[in-house]
Amino acid sequence: MSSEAQIWPEVLGLLQERIEREVTYNLWFSDLILKKLVDDKAYLQTPSIYKKKILESRFMDQLKEAFTDVMGFEITPYVITVESRPFEDQYFELIEKEAKEQLIAEEIKKGTFVAPDYSMPEPEESEPELMEPQAFTGDFKLSKKNLNFPKAYNPESGELEDISLMSYLEELGNKDGMLLMSQSVPEYRPSYTFRNFVVGDSNRMAYASCLSVAQYPAAQCNPLFLYGPPGIGKTHLLYAIAHHIEKTRPSFNIVYCTSEDFTNELMSAITHKTTADFREKYRTADILMIDDIQFIGGKEATQLEFFNTFNTLYESNKQIIFASDRPPKEITVLEKRIRSRFESGVIIDIKTPDPELRAAIIRRKALDMNVAIPVTALTYMAEHVTENVRQIEGIIKHLSVYSSLKKEPITEELVRSLVGNVVTAPIEVNPDNIIDSVAKFTDVTREEIMGSRHTKNATMARHICSYLLRNMTSMKLQQIGKFMGRHHSTVHDSIRFIEDERKEDKALDEQIRTIIRDLGGKNE
Repeated sequence: MSSEAQIWPEVLGLLQERIEREVTYNLWFSDLILKKLVDDKAYLQTPSIYKKKILESRFMDQLKEAFTDVMGFEITPYVITVESRPFEDQYFELIEKEAKEQLIAEEIKKGTFVAPDYSMPEPEESEPELMEPQAFTGDFKLSKKNLNFPKAYNPESGELEDISLMSYLEELGNKDGMLLMSQSVPEYRPSYTFRNFVVGDSNRMAYASCLSVAQYPAAQCNPLFLYGPPGIGKTHLLYAIAHHIEKTRPSFNIVYCTSEDFTNELMSAITHKTTADFREKYRTADILMIDDIQFIGGKEATQLEFFNTFNTLYESNKQIIFASDRPPKEITVLEKRIRSRFESGVIIDIKTPDPELRAAIIRRKALDMNVAIPVTALTYMAEHVTENVRQIEGIIKHLSVYSSLKKEPITEELVRSLVGNVVTAPIEVNPDNIIDSVAKFTDVTREEIMGSRHTKNATMARHICSYLLRNMTSMKLQQIGKFMGRHHSTVHDSIRFIEDERKEDKALDEQIRTIIRDLGGKNE
């Protein structure tokens, strides 16, 4: 079990004892999570900016004291909210800032610190403009060096045909293969282009589909629904589409937002009686891209406005693209009519990259950041940094800061040290621990779970145990059945029951997530 999983329940126990009112504890600490414990720093996650501010202003002393009493030495807590940005992005910003401050302090102490030069660089010569795109005929020739590029849809034949990305860019008249960022969309990250997207087996179809959309909007993949775990390139592909269309179809009106942006703008429009302007913005788009679309689940007003916006754009043959961390069928509290519209288009699953693709991504990002990483260290990173691409990017940024400030080459030992601080070792969950944790969070005794009584609570606890034993251990159905004293078909039915209920019952889903966290595991 990880140190976070062992220490956090003890810290929460002390806080619960010391905070007088139970309602106060439940309000501010029930959904607070210890994400990382590194040296003398604890990185906590809370779901909202408001809760973050309250925790920092009212409860920081209690948090420090509780951590100190449990650990035996002083711990500095940091509270991070995931309401607007991913946890990993903010975590790496914090450690980068700390590393910079520490290294600068050392340089000042040695008397060798030189203030950075903030003078404006000389203007560079302007890049050549892209020519208008010519019609794709499917006649591009492939060579061995570009066989890794995917196929693209040809609307004339209605089929996927071989296409080299470099050949396509050359066909546009951009001989050096660069896609330029339009000044009219400064919010799109300039590095998020098709050329900078590393393609492998796990994302090849998503890449091909997005390239097809960029070349032929609303022709084949409409709507396009991308889904997969955080940090694997969904947003990169959305931005790549935007960059490409900005250069090849400058008259197109591109609207990109997150589902949170959509909801907040709608609420503001209702409050200020500007719904006509809101609808003008979204319903006149030629390309509408909504990131993190899963968060519209359960929001009735948002779903109603989204439904009408979708229909208006789709009937006008406009391109619609969504990104989500799960497929439409797993988005809870989603209206059936909206789910059916998601499922009426092309749904693409982007999986976690394999070690070979991670190695290619590391090489690419290190090259972009001008960071020299030894081959052995690069291989080590590819094998151990498995969560997402953002984690890889954060580690390389940290290495870049260290190398530039210390003026020393990056070593394998440094990479191993940094990866060890960031990556949590795999968890081996003991079946007995699963039973005990389920008992703790369902108010059912271990004896009742392993017994034969068929009360509602005991039966549900057994279902949860079967589900967790299957998903958090390597046990087969027959082994789980033998362990719990049930037939393997009963175990199978329990697992299917929980899988279905988690999609519809938010309280059950959160209860299971809490148990998984208690066991030191990671939620999907």
